[in-house]
Amino acid sequence: LQSAREIDSRSIILHESLGDSYFHLGNYPQALAAYTAAKDIGCASAVVLAKRGLCQIYCGNPHDGLRALQDALQAEPESPEILDLVTGGAVLAGNGQFAAAVACHRLDLPNVTADHYVLASTLLRATGDVERGRMVLSDGNAKFPLNQTISMESAHYRTTADQQSNPASMESKV
Repeated sequence: LQSAREIDSRSIILHESLGDSYFHLGNYPQALAAYTAAKDIGCASAVVLAKRGLCQIYCGNPHDGLRALQDALQAEPESPEILDLVTGGAVLAGNGQFAAAVACHRLDLPNVTADHYVLASTLLRATGDVERGRMVLSDGNAKFPLNQTISMESAHYRTTADQQSNPASMESKV
């Protein structure tokens, strides 16, 4: 791919491919440079914008990264791939509320899995919205009965409920 850059440095596909290669290698500064080059020569892909945002977050710039993720989401709000990238990026940037909201929206789209329900539930619980997290998990359990991942996450809710109903037992463990 590097030698292809010498042949056609104005190829959006080339820069996207370089960005993806660097991204998968964990070389986020190089990936960011490649995605930025693709954007600078006219790439309008929301996926590239989202991956660029992830690279910004990995490179220590969560503010700009989140802004790029929000722009990607605004461009393609019903794209499962964008929603998955944005959820992960929001978690990495430390914005649990945004991550939970996007993860919940993802549940309304095609190709949702039990893991999507667990992720949304976990994020809701982590941000303090325990009851809504429990409801999301219940919906996931109805759609994916006997799923082991959902069962494991359900155990967290039972533990949380036990601690809330019997705070004295928690104090004795401390």
